[in-house]
Amino acid sequence: MQGTVRAQVLGFRRLALRVMQETGGSALVPISEEGKKMLLYKIVRRHQDELKLFGKSADQLGLIERMNDLYTELKKHNADFSRLEEHIDLLDSTSRTSSLLKDKMSDLSIVFHEFDTELSKFYIDAEDHVFKLAEGAGESSYLRGANIWIDGFQTFTPQEYLALKALMKIASSVTVALTLDRAYDDGMSPHELNLFYPTAVTYMKLRELALAAGIEVKDTVLLDNRPYPRFKHSDTLSYLEYAYERRIPWREVLRPEICPDRFSCMVP
Repeated sequence: MQGTVRAQVLGFRRLALRVMQETGGSALVPISEEGKKMLLYKIVRRHQDELKLFGKSADQLGLIERMNDLYTELKKHNADFSRLEEHIDLLDSTSRTSSLLKDKMSDLSIVFHEFDTELSKFYIDAEDHVFKLAEGAGESSYLRGANIWIDGFQTFTPQEYLALKALMKIASSVTVALTLDRAYDDGMSPHELNLFYPTAVTYMKLRELALAAGIEVKDTVLLDNRPYPRFKHSDTLSYLEYAYERRIPWREVLRPEICPDRFSCMVP
């Protein structure tokens, strides 16, 4: 019997910290959301006279929190804050663009560019951890040859996809568990209102990511033997899982003349 003493359960952040300890970057000081808001407020107040829209609203309740949320969302999608000026120039060339939008973009360019610069000098936030993981994974002996299992996700951010690509290249294997009704190897995603649409898109993106990187993609394993182990002691949950989108009356599942074995009716 093989042991599992070397198995570890880690999220993206803790895995990034483990890699940073090995490859560098662990000297940066972690900053909390409240710390980021304090720094944002300081920068907004510093440039209050330059800001066209936010200068008069610096003390408005909720402004700093919303700006912090926007910064986080942009960072998750790999925004380059040094290039915000290019987008402002693009807006200037469009006569139909409202002055309100131009002023907002100008203010965000001033604040976010300095905010990002200040953070990168001394601090590291939650989004930076994922970037550091993608950056340092290739040099990590801790990850080289490891078998990695990823579970509990429906979608990933662009930064997380970069990290996953780096893990695929360095690890011995990367296995991703997704909740789906079938394998979408044909590239045909379900309707956007389908229950499995977000996860199906994730499945196809992961597959395309691996193939584009020249990484072997093994056959998908479908765990579709009913009753599922987690539901085998609950007829109600087993029925609900199967009939959620099929609208099969519960009374038909219970009628012995139709279903001698109640679980046989739950097999597609």
